[in-house]
Amino acid sequence: MKRLTIILLLISALCLLSSCATISLKSSSKTVSGVHPANVDLNGAKSITIMPFTVDSKTELKNQTDTTDAQHAAAYIRECLVSEIEKSKYLKYKTSGADVAVSGRIVKYIVETEKSNAGIVRSVVTAVDYEIRDTRSNSVISRNSTSVSAESKATVSAKRVPKAYGLIEPKLPRISTVILQDVQPYTVVNRISLLKVKKPSAMKKAYALFAEGNYSASMQAYLDIYKNSNLFEAGYNAVRLMQIKGDLESAKKLSEELFAKYKDTRIANVLHEIENQQKLKAE
Repeated sequence: MKRLTIILLLISALCLLSSCATISLKSSSKTVSGVHPANVDLNGAKSITIMPFTVDSKTELKNQTDTTDAQHAAAYIRECLVSEIEKSKYLKYKTSGADVAVSGRIVKYIVETEKSNAGIVRSVVTAVDYEIRDTRSNSVISRNSTSVSAESKATVSAKRVPKAYGLIEPKLPRISTVILQDVQPYTVVNRISLLKVKKPSAMKKAYALFAEGNYSASMQAYLDIYKNSNLFEAGYNAVRLMQIKGDLESAKKLSEELFAKYKDTRIANVLHEIENQQKLKAE
């Protein structure tokens, strides 16, 4: 009986190993980066200027400290933008005479300090409305808004509660990052899994291009295989590579087509992911 139990355990272990090996042959995960196009079409602009960021006169501020902090926040966001644009390989930064201009204003700077059983907690919210204008035609290309927030850990001593600006300052560069993604291409890093099959042999060639980092050629190769053979795995991989390239509309269209044909939960999950990405870009 004891010997039979050992044999069964060995068989189970072998089955598990075999299962794992099969999975590793069917899919491959890799951390990849892709350059996404700017979220806003700048109509061929080659240069950009960053106007002073201000605090909107309608912003409700509780006291002079909040007013000063909001002004510092506005200046810091602009400083971050200028610093990054000066390093840009897509747009030339000019102090005047640029093709497009970015301006912004803080519309919310909310500081709340609350007491609870856990202790004293301070939270800060900063919201910015910003505008991208074509200086050549003096027309608005885009208006948008974004915000960041921060919250302190609970503390029993009022003296240990962080100052509001000290809390929010490390988060402010996120606002400049959102604005930068509107005006120039940006890199997104993802970990994706491609599906692998032994046939046709073209699938191996397409994967080899992916492994080399040639995502555009790999995507086209998978797309060609899918069009010629209706192979689900090729279509799925083409969708994933479209995501890397930032072509979310094409990725969504192909995902919908694949799900309609195959009703596969894997592509349903990817479609949901793409729709969420589109919502985030629209916000």
